[in-house]
Amino acid sequence: MNPFVTYIAGITFHDGLDVIESIPIGTHLRLLRDPYNPYDANAILIYHLHYKLGYIPRTDADRLARLIDNGILIGAELVRVSKSGKRISTGIKIFEGPSNVEEVAGKKQNTFTNKEPQFILESAGQLKSPILRQAEQNKANGCLGLILLLIITFAAFLVS
Repeated sequence: MNPFVTYIAGITFHDGLDVIESIPIGTHLRLLRDPYNPYDANAILIYHLHYKLGYIPRTDADRLARLIDNGILIGAELVRVSKSGKRISTGIKIFEGPSNVEEVAGKKQNTFTNKEPQFILESAGQLKSPILRQAEQNKANGCLGLILLLIITFAAFLVS
């Protein structure tokens, strides 16, 4: 894939408008697939630290999603920001290769680095920390255990 420049779609609907001007030009951004997005199954989120800046435009997301889904590392770099009132224009360079990637289960993926808080994409636009996710899982497992105990106790009561 040849490098190309695109923009950040939906920047005014997310954290991007508040933080984009504080991000230095040349900063690598994280791309994260959002296959459960109800509006676009090829959606690719753009993050800087824990800030959701927006998405790769739909016109570019289709081919990039296929590459990412096939294990190709796709990087992004902020190359331009200009603001006029509430209107903001961005440029990000998309390229093949690592951009803040880490090794996950022996496979490099477009995901977060170890230096920053880790989050898991639960559904379109909803991020949860692994600690919160584990707590919810433990709570659900505890409820299931209690229900099972009640069923066994009731069954034993019926038998006796």
